[in-house]
Amino acid sequence: MFRLLPYICFSVCILSVGGCNNDFVVTAPYEEKTFVTALIDVGDTLHYVRIHKAFAEEGVSPFTLLTDPDNNYYREQELEVWVEHWNGDILQQTFPFTYILGDTVGLPKDSDGIFESSPNVLYRYQGTMPDVGILRLFVHRIERGDTLTASTIPVKSFNVLFPVPNQFGINLTDTGKITYACNYAENARIYDLVLRMHYNETDPGSGEVSSRYKDWVMFSNRLGNSTSGLGAVAFELRANTFYSFVRDAFKEEPFAVREFDRLTFQFYAGGVEMYLLYLNNVATLGFNELYATTLYSNIQGGYGIFSSRYLKEVDSVTLSVRSLDSLACGEGMSAFGFLPSPDNPSYPDCQ
Repeated sequence: MFRLLPYICFSVCILSVGGCNNDFVVTAPYEEKTFVTALIDVGDTLHYVRIHKAFAEEGVSPFTLLTDPDNNYYREQELEVWVEHWNGDILQQTFPFTYILGDTVGLPKDSDGIFESSPNVLYRYQGTMPDVGILRLFVHRIERGDTLTASTIPVKSFNVLFPVPNQFGINLTDTGKITYACNYAENARIYDLVLRMHYNETDPGSGEVSSRYKDWVMFSNRLGNSTSGLGAVAFELRANTFYSFVRDAFKEEPFAVREFDRLTFQFYAGGVEMYLLYLNNVATLGFNELYATTLYSNIQGGYGIFSSRYLKEVDSVTLSVRSLDSLACGEGMSAFGFLPSPDNPSYPDCQ
């Protein structure tokens, strides 16, 4: 799912030639290869890049190299990272990226597995990016004196057709289907839809109330027909599938007290490079040999992906009285501790 790339959920296995296997070459001399994951959030004010090295050194176990951050990440003084905005042949603006540790900005690195768990190195730019012209990425390796480059045409904004902001009382108890839809985004070819369920939870011991949420990936990798921005993409799903999501997302907690707050629908439009990466991944699984390549990368002088996306959110969608009562009192739902609608005569109980 392409939306995960902005959160820098990156694995060497994804972008290494031949996929993820145990056939490491340990007799070859050390050769530095640079891997880049960069997805510009057009319309947002925070943009992240992850950069790391490949690992191979003669006579050294690869499992030893994996646990040494010096073999995987560049030090702060070893790279310069920036993005340039070009309009035709004219440079419009330069955006410098700063070396940071992701844990300090709420982007923890998955520490499972044999890879080193620190440092969680990212490069960040704070500020808006344009949605016109061309964006060009530069990664300058100072000691080697060379520069990796890539370019992308930024994804433009688009309109969501359904649902609408502040929609009151959507009914999710029906067995019929609901069509969630948005217009195509210009320069995009791949789409995701995520539902974020916001709720308040009361600690049974202290009585403290905290705001929380759960995400449901309703659809991922839905392909558009063009990059022109003309047309629409639709996501059709049975309304009551929402309750299956709740059963999977929450643990049964007999003393939990939870109150539904609102729904946020997140429509993601991904750039052409994300579309090509998806086709390549499908091809390597044998579904579409026409697009099969050993490795998809648009990084010149290295490996990886540089693309863009646009996120449109529809916030403050509420549930109908019947939907709230089903969330609290429906079959198999009472163990999750949600309160029914305040309009329910038995509120805060089900009966």
